[in-house]
Amino acid sequence: MTINYDHQQRDVSSEMALESFKQAARDIAAIAARRRAELGEINAYQLRDPSQVLPYRAEAKASDGLSELLAVGVVDNCIVKLRFTAQFPMEKAQVWMKVLSDYLNKGYGKPT
Repeated sequence: MTINYDHQQRDVSSEMALESFKQAARDIAAIAARRRAELGEINAYQLRDPSQVLPYRAEAKASDGLSELLAVGVVDNCIVKLRFTAQFPMEKAQVWMKVLSDYLNKGYGKPT
């Protein structure tokens, strides 16, 4: 699910997006705990390519076999958060995240 929000601010900064990213990563860990699953190490990073609309990324595997992926960025003064939970291996989940990210990079805000 993709959620757009602006924290009721006219100008949304990358720092606000980073804080939303950190909170979403904590939420992923909390949800895994509620499933009684242990979350592996969260691989969090920032893409430096300016063409990427969702530069803040995180990936983690859970002990119950789920793969968790997160991407956050700012588009048109709104924070865009894409969280993806998959019941298949991380490598396959990463392909799906790339497809979704590529779509947003190329088509966000344009009618299809």
